[in-house]
Amino acid sequence: GFPRPTQSVSGKKSAKALVIPLSFTDLPFRKEKYQRAQLFTSDLDMLTETIPLVKESYKKLSAGRFDISIDVLPESDWWVINSEIPFSSTWGVDNFWKVKEIIDKYKNDYKFDSYDTYIFITGNGVTGQQGLGAGQAARLTSKNAKSGSFNTVLMAGGYNNTTLWVHELGHAL
Repeated sequence: GFPRPTQSVSGKKSAKALVIPLSFTDLPFRKEKYQRAQLFTSDLDMLTETIPLVKESYKKLSAGRFDISIDVLPESDWWVINSEIPFSSTWGVDNFWKVKEIIDKYKNDYKFDSYDTYIFITGNGVTGQQGLGAGQAARLTSKNAKSGSFNTVLMAGGYNNTTLWVHELGHAL
């Protein structure tokens, strides 16, 4: 939109994003391979295959003028949430109050200061599973950010779709 928000990366040549895997009791984020339709893969494998494609997409879309680096929290730091997935896949439903609730309850000391945006992802689960299919971006107010707010993306399943990444990161950045 115009005018561009002051916290956007508009005019910059690069951005840094951090992926925060969320593991719920009914939808773990898996590093172990499991069968999903005809695929035998893990959530982590799909994520690590997708990230280079997202970076390449940004490079192509910007005609080589913009780079994005995407880090993933180490497995020991993944957010394990002792509840079922709370997100709604209904279009237009804002899931970020639930993300904020998770931060307040489980990670109230986590600092959102080192990256341009934070990407919360769930496991890919099975087709039709409740709570999957949400892709959204927002700026969250938080006492955990030096500036008082931070850019964020939520992808509940389907994160092997590079178009979804580019679209949502476009909102967040």
